[in-house]
Amino acid sequence: IADSKHLTSLEQKNIATELRIQEWESSKTKKLYSYFVLIVICVANMGSVWQYGLLAPAYNYAYQTLPPSEVPYYWIGTVIGDTVNFSTISGTAVIVPLLLSSFVAGVLAEKLNRKWLFLVSLGLVALCTFAMAFSNSYAQIFVLTMVYGFLEGLASPALISLITDYFPQNRQTSAFAVFHIVSSFASSLGALTTIFIGLVGWRMTFGAIGAFFAAYSLIALFLVKEPKRY
Repeated sequence: IADSKHLTSLEQKNIATELRIQEWESSKTKKLYSYFVLIVICVANMGSVWQYGLLAPAYNYAYQTLPPSEVPYYWIGTVIGDTVNFSTISGTAVIVPLLLSSFVAGVLAEKLNRKWLFLVSLGLVALCTFAMAFSNSYAQIFVLTMVYGFLEGLASPALISLITDYFPQNRQTSAFAVFHIVSSFASSLGALTTIFIGLVGWRMTFGAIGAFFAAYSLIALFLVKEPKRY
């Protein structure tokens, strides 16, 4: 390799990229751990997507055939109210805070420990879901949904940065493909949510799923290491 003083910045970058690829490909331990971390953080993100998707099956649950005394147990609409309220919660209440937090999320991902930023944000998302199980008004669910949107916006850039630094350039496409497959799977869990609601009611469903992913995020903090920045 020529003297680095006589190389352009692009040539130096290409050499660094090639060395990183060689180091990663030659280390079985590093490769296995990278894929392990990928699965861990993808499942955490899938849980976040699933939690956002809980509202629709909980609101659209077929409560019409139930005795009036059982409707509040299975149908979240007794708390949320009419379809306008539901549309606001599932749309504006999530999107606006998400966009606002996105303005600072990239900077935070560059300055802070990304593992903590991502997993703590998703752990707090899970606590919001857990808290919804005890909500008794539209306003409470609206606020919790706004907090969810804000935290989700904070987590996304940290997730992307983690995957980018755990995998060399020649493996990043396949890593992001796995991420998108797992995330897409979460959108198909609506039927499972409906089954859970039918078995234990909407409050227990929200509480159990929120508690599970809060605990999962906490455990993941000890399993995932902050990677070197490239």
